[in-house]
Amino acid sequence: MKLFAALAGIALAGLRKSEDRSGSARDDRFGGKRPGSEIHDCVSNDELDPVMTIFSRLTNQLGPKVITNIFLETGAINGDNVIVSPVAMTSQLTILHEGAGGKTREELQSLTLMPEMGALEAMSELKHRYECITKGTIATKNAMFLDNSFQPKPEFVNRIQSTQARIFKLNFAEKPDFSRSIIDTWSSSQSGIENTELPTDSITKETSMLLLSSVQFAAKWAVKFEKSLPGGFLLADGTTKMVDMMELRTTLPYSLSCVDFPEAASCNSDQLVPSIINIPLEDPRLQITVLMPNNLLPVGQLLAMSSEWLPYWRYISESNFQDVVLRVPKLDVLTQMDLSNALFGAGMTNAFDPFIANFTGITDDIGISASNIFQQNYLKWDLDGASAGGEMISSLKLSARNGVTEEQIDTTTQFNVDRPFVLIISDRTTDSNLFMGVINDPRI
Repeated sequence: MKLFAALAGIALAGLRKSEDRSGSARDDRFGGKRPGSEIHDCVSNDELDPVMTIFSRLTNQLGPKVITNIFLETGAINGDNVIVSPVAMTSQLTILHEGAGGKTREELQSLTLMPEMGALEAMSELKHRYECITKGTIATKNAMFLDNSFQPKPEFVNRIQSTQARIFKLNFAEKPDFSRSIIDTWSSSQSGIENTELPTDSITKETSMLLLSSVQFAAKWAVKFEKSLPGGFLLADGTTKMVDMMELRTTLPYSLSCVDFPEAASCNSDQLVPSIINIPLEDPRLQITVLMPNNLLPVGQLLAMSSEWLPYWRYISESNFQDVVLRVPKLDVLTQMDLSNALFGAGMTNAFDPFIANFTGITDDIGISASNIFQQNYLKWDLDGASAGGEMISSLKLSARNGVTEEQIDTTTQFNVDRPFVLIISDRTTDSNLFMGVINDPRI
């Protein structure tokens, strides 16, 4: 399975062109000791651990707030799929924080709890720790596209380049459409996703700088999905459509809510705990969690609660390793989301106002503000492998538990992901959420 946040862009726009401008709880989250050095031999900078904790907080708490706002804005109304990369968003906010000053910087610090110093170093350390994964891939990239007439401060450029970010110059002022096409081409070459396109309003003659951050995720299944059969999937509008459902029988950590499965003898009667299952990946530091909304915990509430309740929900599921028949739809989903309104609703307001925004860490020109923030994310998984970014990856096909017969399957608990669901892809060692999503329709 491979997931790619093709681009998460922040465009900074000016009123005029430059010459005219003016602990232990974390252990419980996974039901025991977090994966550590026993998984890999990577040497990390422990001095940055306090700042890395802040990054984890951003992905685990601000991420759910943002995706909740987006879902309520779009997904709940239109039944659209929603996928967000909290890690890519954290990279963007880190770069903005580095270039902000005055009340804009204070607001970003209040929203993110970003330290005064060390944030960019922590971002580089996070990238390094992701690169330590040997049975999977987490690759992060950042790029800055500047208008030819825009001259950022050399110290800001040097700081950004220290994170291995790429910097390019384009003619936004005279050729905004052509500049957008060049960025689209570059983004596609990095992701391998054909027809990657920025929103038409992402670059205008007033754009000064565009920041792009990406996160690429790839991992093999640690279990074998044995077959794929047609099955019904209840869409958000109440209609049922036929989709390809993958199926496996094995032992997994899961919990069934009595709201969904009142007939199950082992169902959890706590109405604040949804049905949840963790699907293992080959590298034990990576995991996928699937949450099933219900009448008492609809999608919006489930997303909002996840920032605080996800550790407890995972703890409940990790405490129950049992045989289960899991059916989950094949996915091939591409989403593009504008995060601007969602971040504004989360408390980031000054950065979007050209009369208030202060980015004096980037330039002394006035009138520079963040015009839009967006992400494009692609997710695909199936029986034989997964691809995004033009690559094909074969899934690991381990045998199911020995001694399983067809008769046994009939008496095994069935966990059917046959209606809209929430998924979270996490790196357990850094305790960070790579991707969060609401899948309303697995076919698009």
